[in-house]
Amino acid sequence: MMNVDLFPTATSGGAGTILALNDTSYILCAGWSVDPSFYLGIIKTDTLGNIKSIKYLPNPTNEIISWSTKTYDNKILLIITDVIGPNSRIELFKFNSNLEYDSVYTRQFTYDSLCPHQIISDTIMPNCDVVAGLQEPLTNPETAALKVYPNPASQKITVGFPKLIVVKTGQSGIGSTTIYHHWKSTILEVYDFSGKKVFEKEIASAQKTLEMDISGWQRGLYYFRLITTSRLLGQ
Repeated sequence: MMNVDLFPTATSGGAGTILALNDTSYILCAGWSVDPSFYLGIIKTDTLGNIKSIKYLPNPTNEIISWSTKTYDNKILLIITDVIGPNSRIELFKFNSNLEYDSVYTRQFTYDSLCPHQIISDTIMPNCDVVAGLQEPLTNPETAALKVYPNPASQKITVGFPKLIVVKTGQSGIGSTTIYHHWKSTILEVYDFSGKKVFEKEIASAQKTLEMDISGWQRGLYYFRLITTSRLLGQ
């Protein structure tokens, strides 16, 4: 057994769990005082306890180490808690094996997908709609509905386009359902009650609504539908 005093001049201190970084290095998250200063940081040592490098954390006053661990790819996660004062906070730090701050990856990743489109790591934005599961169109059918409002109307209407497009097909008693999450564009078509087409417009997938002037239309019932690549997708 070997004891090593990392900071012989320290008047007080405390540390978290010792983490084995590899066969030659240990990681220790600690806080220590050398009057009148207090320090908080991550310490890398060799197996004999010799300090190889230290990463000092900013503004260590009143902060303590609550938890630390190492990930499978040698990243160090550290939770620091400020427990004193009206602005108490909990902070999570992430460092690489060189004790440098480790941020999110700055390059794109393309993930495997069963969808007809690729999934890129930076395509999900905070304001986008995320589908939680395959049952989404079934439990929330409004996400796949083409909406026209107000109804009835005489001057203007708004067409709301679906977030998902569901296509149901069937032949010889066997049916299938395909859910589209991405598409390039669709064609909005409007027919009057006699079957005459009165409106047609290409709609980009990013477009959520379309305002239409119907003041010149004849009174009656109208049929709205979306078509893409010569296939009926939603109506």
